Amino acid sequence: MSNDIPVISGPGYFDIEVVGESKYLENFIKICGPRCEDGVDLVVRAHLVLDDQNPFDDMAVAIFVDDRPVGFLPRATAHDFRRALSIGGLSEYKVFECQGHVRGGWDRGNGDCGHYGIWLDLPQDDD
Repeated sequence: MSNDIPVISGPGYFDIEVVGESKYLENFIKICGPRCEDGVDLVVRAHLVLDDQNPFDDMAVAIFVDDRPVGFLPRATAHDFRRALSIGGLSEYKVFECQGHVRGGWDRGNGDCGHYGIWLDLPQDDD
């Protein structure tokens, strides 16, 4: 197996929303900095890690930015992603890279603050 991480390019839509981000607030703050009035709008390199040992779903795909976990692909998307890897002959790899778009993280005072979220740029089925 190669040590290279396959890079997956999408159409530039950033339509795949990651789930579970709220559990990783501290990691988003380390990646993006603390909440600010305007929040963040940041394109990052995201790593998709096949999480075969996940106790809730052995087909889970964890998302990391700067070696920090920030969430997961939604269950159905993770299963589709793994199926596409198998069809594409990429089953030997456990980590993949794509672009991610981090948004949110604003704090305008008086309780008006937003969570961080990340959306991925992955190829999509046009069905």
